[in-house]
Amino acid sequence: MVWGEFAIYLILIVFSGWKLSVAADELCEAKNIGKGLVGFVLLGFATSLPELITTMTSVFSIGNISLGAGNIIGSNNANMFILFISMLTVTTLMKDGRPDPHNFASLVYLFVITGVFIAGVSMDGKLSIGGISLAGYMIAGLFFLSLISLKSAGIELENGESPEKKKLNPFFYIKLFSYLVLLVFVSWKISFVVDSMAIIYSWDSTSAGAIFLAWATSLPELVVTVSAVIIGAKELGIGNIMGSNIFNMFILALADIFSGRGSDVFRQNSNLMFLTGLFVVMSAALMLMLLKRENKKFFGITVIPAIMMLFYIAGMVYSF
Repeated sequence: MVWGEFAIYLILIVFSGWKLSVAADELCEAKNIGKGLVGFVLLGFATSLPELITTMTSVFSIGNISLGAGNIIGSNNANMFILFISMLTVTTLMKDGRPDPHNFASLVYLFVITGVFIAGVSMDGKLSIGGISLAGYMIAGLFFLSLISLKSAGIELENGESPEKKKLNPFFYIKLFSYLVLLVFVSWKISFVVDSMAIIYSWDSTSAGAIFLAWATSLPELVVTVSAVIIGAKELGIGNIMGSNIFNMFILALADIFSGRGSDVFRQNSNLMFLTGLFVVMSAALMLMLLKRENKKFFGITVIPAIMMLFYIAGMVYSF
């Protein structure tokens, strides 16, 4: 019964996430918003709505902090795995012979935010102000700083040209809102299902969040990223994952700030630290790919993504 319910919610997340992403892209084209902004902000944040709802539900309604934290770090790892899947045949990620400045800068911000999270967990959330962990304040501040600086750094339309504006259907915003509501509702429900699965099968909450809940909420990223690379919009796919991962870390800060339980949100957990280390290694591999003019291939398969995919699978097996 629980597996059937889980499968139904997975299908609904894929459907609503894909529809919402298409609608967001259509809205950006109509408003003359550039490809970088579509990927990093609109698509990245829109596809992170499941993580927002499930994590907040895990923290506030269920009271399972480990499930929520595991969901965020696990989702980030799953997002990186998704990105590497889409890069299995990609030779270079450079733009005009240089690393894409937007993707490079967003990855640097992600490294810094992850470092703050690791420091917060290492201190067991003990360094707090007004019941809120200092790490929570810092992550929230870095999140808003990344939005301001990345936008001012040049998130704009390619070649500086503005395409012709498209007229939106009068029912467009109703459809957009409907997909958003569906995604929020299904995300809220699936967190209860995964919590039940963890209890029934005596799973570690962090691992359950990092695998089942994380992959359930990362399906919209999978649909958007793979589609973007297929149509040749690599920057859009990478921007989607970077925006989603940075927003995911901001979700943990929100859970800390609104719950007032920083010692719980940033509680020291060996499994959580291992999963975070896994994420750092995969992020470093992506940075290497961004900086290389030509990524080596073996029998037509790009080496770094293939190795990282195996690394992720081994890490998930070990943690579970």
